Amino acid sequence: MRTARRNADLTQQDVATGLGLTAHVAVARWEKGQRFPPAEKLVRIADIIGVPVDILFPREGPCDLVDLRCDAGYAQGAAVDAIEGLTRHALGDAEGGRKRLEGSSIVEALSALYGVSPEKLEAAQDQTFGVFAPAAMPPQPHPLADVERQTLSELQRLADHHGVALDSPRGGLSAAMLAVLNDLVSGQGN
Repeated sequence: MRTARRNADLTQQDVATGLGLTAHVAVARWEKGQRFPPAEKLVRIADIIGVPVDILFPREGPCDLVDLRCDAGYAQGAAVDAIEGLTRHALGDAEGGRKRLEGSSIVEALSALYGVSPEKLEAAQDQTFGVFAPAAMPPQPHPLADVERQTLSELQRLADHHGVALDSPRGGLSAAMLAVLNDLVSGQGN
């Protein structure tokens, strides 16, 4: 934040004044890493400095409710003002992971305001509340698959060598193949 502010040729007091703060102390603490700016101020800070919010405050992991609001460019108060029936208390509780948003009309209106689907808004709400969806993992081959293929190939070679069927009509190894294997194990076969 400090580097971006300096690149914009702004002082800490300029940022503080733009946020409606009387002193630059909070900005200094944010830049020193002693505190993090309140989520509702992130969009405004980015606007004042002239840097996109995702660059100034990069996100780690999936979006939560605050991320969606900030990505849409809304301060918390502006989002509340845009949605009839939504209170600052309700949105603050949802963003803080204290109480979920209630009512499908609120979810639909908020998702429309943020430019996302209701499903994406619900997923962000789950993220806010610590309900993590497992990441889709590509299917992994069974660890024995190569060994099983190799074993089956060796069994087929052995069955062909002895002129017997490898498997029985009912599944599993044929009686003749079992006899060949028994002879090998007992040391009587070749």
